[in-house]
Amino acid sequence: MKRNNILALAISASLVFATGAAVAQEGKKKTKAAESSAAQKTEAAIKYPMAARIAPEQKGAPAVDKTRNQMIIAHQKNKDSDALEQAEKILLDSKANNYDKAIATQVKLMTAAKKEPDNHKALIPLLEEIIELNAFDNNVHYDFMSQLAQRYLIEQDYEDALATADRFIKETKAETETVILVRGNSLYRLKRLPEAIADLEKVRSMNGNNAPALQMLARAYADSGQNAKAAEINKGLVQTSGT
Repeated sequence: MKRNNILALAISASLVFATGAAVAQEGKKKTKAAESSAAQKTEAAIKYPMAARIAPEQKGAPAVDKTRNQMIIAHQKNKDSDALEQAEKILLDSKANNYDKAIATQVKLMTAAKKEPDNHKALIPLLEEIIELNAFDNNVHYDFMSQLAQRYLIEQDYEDALATADRFIKETKAETETVILVRGNSLYRLKRLPEAIADLEKVRSMNGNNAPALQMLARAYADSGQNAKAAEINKGLVQTSGT
C-alpha cells in the first residue's frame, strides 16, 4: 500500500509528549499539595479554553491504587513487560473505573509506540479506546483526538480522519494548524476540492512556510482547473527552496 506522507512528520515529539502526559501527571501525584500545584499549572496552560467538555475527575478507584502504582513505576523504569501485565490486570478488574482503564490503555499505547511508532494500525484502536473512555482532562483528551485524526490520515482512512478532525473542531472550537491540515488533506483525497482549498488556504494563512500544505494546495487548484493559482504557489515554492 502506498503511504500518504503529507502528515507523516506531524506524528512528532509534541505528540509523543501528549501520549505520555496523563501517565506523567499520575506519577507525580504524591501529596494533595502536589496535586493542587499541578492543577494550578494545568489551569494556567489550558490549550482549549473554548471547549464545552467538562473534564471528569482525574482519580482512580481506591481498590486499584496498588496495581495502578505498580504499573506506573514499572513503566517509568522501562520494565515494559511488567507494566503491561499490570495494565491488563486493571483492564480486567471490575473495580477499575474509566480513569484507571484509560491510564492502563495509555501505558499500552506508549509501550507499543515505543517499539513501533509508525504501526498506526496497532495504535489507532488504543487511541480510540482512550477517547471512548473519556477520562482525561481536555488538554490530554483533545491532544489524543488530534493524534488519532493524523494516524487515520496516514493509514488512508480519509473518512474517519475527516470525521475526527470535524469532531475536534466542533468540541474545542479551535482550529489548529495540524487539524486543519488533516481536514484539508482528507477533503482533497475525497475529491471535495472547493472545501479542501478553503482549509488549505487557512493553513497557508497560519503558516506560509508549510511546504506540504502548499504543495497540496497547488495540486487542488490545478485539479479544479485554476491553473494560474497553482502556478503562482508552485513558483513561490521553487523560490523558497532555492533560497
